[in-house]
Amino acid sequence: MARQQAPGLDEAAEAELESSAARIAQIIAAAAYEVSIEVARWPEELREQAAAGFKMRPRTQ
Repeated sequence: MARQQAPGLDEAAEAELESSAARIAQIIAAAAYEVSIEVARWPEELREQAAAGFKMRPRTQ
């Protein structure tokens, strides 16, 4: 299936937008990794409490 170009964007602008989106995704992934490393250092009980609190939190939109 052929990709459709976003309305109003030329190829260069679309490529720049995709590059920016990819960079943002890399930053988010790196931050999530750093958080996971830090949380892994927490005592087991604290990790369990944090996980329980996260699961109980209602989703917001």
